[in-house]
Amino acid sequence: MKWPLRAVVLGSRLVRTCLIALMIASAVWCSTLFAQNPSVQEPTDLKVELRSSTGTNRFQLGEVIPVQVLISSSTPDRYLEPCTMFWESCFGYPRCRFQAHWSFDISPGTGWTDIGWHGCSSMSGPTFEVKSSDLTMEPKQYPYTLTKRFRFNTPGRYTVRLSLTVGLDDETNQLRTPETTAAKHDSVSKTAEMVLEIVPASDAWEHTVLQQGLAAWTATPPRYTNPPSPEYLKYQQEKDAFCNLGTSEAAIAFVNLLSKGIDTRDCLEINANKEAAETEMRRLLVDPNVAVRAIYFAEYAKLLSKHEGKPALPPAVLPKVVNEVRDTLFSSLPKKAPDAEIVSFETVLRNPMSGYWVVPGSAYDLRELYAPNIIAMVAAVYDRLSQETREALLDSEWDHVRSPLMLPVVRREAERGDGHALLRWQELDHAAATAFMRVEVLRPAPRFSSLFIRLPDESLPGQEHQMATNFAALRDPQQLIAEATLLHRYATRATLPALLPFIDQHLAAWPCEVQIPVLAYLLKVSPNDARTSLEQVLKTVRPLYCPRGEFLPSLGYMQTGPVLDILAAKQVEDGTPLSDDAAEYLRRDGSASMKPVVWEQLSRWHKKYAESGAELRMGNGTGTQDDHWLYTLDSRLREAYVNAHGWTLSPEDVRKLSELLGAKKTEGLACTFSCSSQLSVGPEPGNYYVYGRVSDPIYPPQSRIDYLMPTEPFVYQVNQYGCRDLKNLEQKLLQFPAGSKFSFAHTGSGRDVGDWAAISAFLHSHGYVAGN
Repeated sequence: MKWPLRAVVLGSRLVRTCLIALMIASAVWCSTLFAQNPSVQEPTDLKVELRSSTGTNRFQLGEVIPVQVLISSSTPDRYLEPCTMFWESCFGYPRCRFQAHWSFDISPGTGWTDIGWHGCSSMSGPTFEVKSSDLTMEPKQYPYTLTKRFRFNTPGRYTVRLSLTVGLDDETNQLRTPETTAAKHDSVSKTAEMVLEIVPASDAWEHTVLQQGLAAWTATPPRYTNPPSPEYLKYQQEKDAFCNLGTSEAAIAFVNLLSKGIDTRDCLEINANKEAAETEMRRLLVDPNVAVRAIYFAEYAKLLSKHEGKPALPPAVLPKVVNEVRDTLFSSLPKKAPDAEIVSFETVLRNPMSGYWVVPGSAYDLRELYAPNIIAMVAAVYDRLSQETREALLDSEWDHVRSPLMLPVVRREAERGDGHALLRWQELDHAAATAFMRVEVLRPAPRFSSLFIRLPDESLPGQEHQMATNFAALRDPQQLIAEATLLHRYATRATLPALLPFIDQHLAAWPCEVQIPVLAYLLKVSPNDARTSLEQVLKTVRPLYCPRGEFLPSLGYMQTGPVLDILAAKQVEDGTPLSDDAAEYLRRDGSASMKPVVWEQLSRWHKKYAESGAELRMGNGTGTQDDHWLYTLDSRLREAYVNAHGWTLSPEDVRKLSELLGAKKTEGLACTFSCSSQLSVGPEPGNYYVYGRVSDPIYPPQSRIDYLMPTEPFVYQVNQYGCRDLKNLEQKLLQFPAGSKFSFAHTGSGRDVGDWAAISAFLHSHGYVAGN
């Protein structure tokens, strides 16, 4: 009421008098209503009790404090049991009739620290329904460990207060659809308190907790069962007690465990003795017998960064600190034992090869070249490095070590059959590596696919028949895949008579990973034969049968054409199990002639989706398997029409789309790129942005399929249209009106400078304007 009173003072005296009279009348009414029951807002038939689980409220400083909340009701069928009480998880979305809200606070406000849960930065997982029950006179018990949220720093008496809301079992608290989640929920509030006495810890007790905790943290965990066995409970309790201890001795012990690769970061985070931890981490970093792992390096850099960072900003690991720690560790390597030296050196290499502190485009860039002495050591000890590090250095992290110092390594590894080493050899010594490729491409048992054999010729005159002969003699699927990609890349129609009988004989029996590059070869050299073979394969292919769960999009990635357009459109028209797969192909690689076909199929299937009731059922969570299929096809066709690589939308196209989907949904489609952008292009020249970013790696590496891997480091986007490489981008740009202006949003990596220069030159040569 303070703000209205201030406003009234500035107004008329009459208004002020009326307001005061109203306040007095309200006070009299409220005092009459609450005179006999001051706690009317906390119902007496709902009982909430907060108590210690151990039977005592007296705990030593650093001791784990388990508590229980007991909730009961003397009125049947009135209150809902709290749903997901003390739920602290970022995985899963529970559906409750009423989501209980709870919080703790402690008084006095000093002598303790809030160290616990503060919500999720991101959520994931399934949605699941939580069974609803009513509270009864039999108390429901909910355990909680208070010291997971609060650390007591000083002995004394503390009042712990729990505030809780409980939902009423009435019509306002029912399972909601997404559209009604904001509706009113009837509930009541309740509080409960307990007093804790925190006393100084004895030396003997701290020593016992330390020893038992060390034993538990270094032991093999007992097998987990549900419910947990007594052995497992004891093991977990001893670990938790040690983590909660909070002494400087515990901090030092956790640093030592971390140096052995045991993840104690959470325990170090809640321990207040940061100076003791930092001193021990500095000592162990250069200890000759300590193998410094990446997890240790990251925690030490994080700890040091807290001294450098600004208090008002969130904690972050600073590039300056990472550089200093890395240099200190590298300088210590000559004094380390052999095994400790290699592990520690790999940590030097992995920072900043992988690290959340790296800011692309900054002075401490992800692509920064390592110093010559580090690269020289990589070359000297390469064979002693782990396989993971060796693969990363020649693949995603090559920019750190791109140097003539690595030439002996990449030549040796290429000769052993490493594809990435072969590409790096070609970068450092093009003539020698290309000569090696010309020999490799004709090996009877190929070791490299076309991802790694990169010769300047479109074909190999006089040698392609040898490739065909090699292919027909192979039986191993991996060798068939590699040879098929080479045929697709380098062979001409002249090889078809020798290969077609062999392909016809084995195509149906080959796994999908072989079928795709073989069909790509046929589409390239003989589309008519490819159509016959492809129709045969399409009868047997089912979703999730092929790499990445795709068939036609994977084939289109290698080779597009009218045959693939027609067969993809036929899948959509017939509503086959591959219809949504076909729609995705049409989005990525369908030609401009497919635009009216996609519109026709989108109109048809969307009407069926809406008029059959499937759209309504999917919206309220009661959709069937057939409804989900219609939803997926409708979504894929909408994406194919709006985001297609092969065409753009005119203002008239967008008008028709709005009539079909509704204005609100159509406007929302633009938000996948920018809510302020237009879905339509032209007819007059416009202003557009080209966005670039580094190609996302595919993890784990063993899931990578050679012929589906990008051959360029960057991907691009223009409005809602994605482009997988520079050539793909140029094709898209030509669909925009001449005279349009394109501004660039760089990837943040210095490596893309050449691409942006090429894009600018391309735009100028085709009558466009290059911005910035």
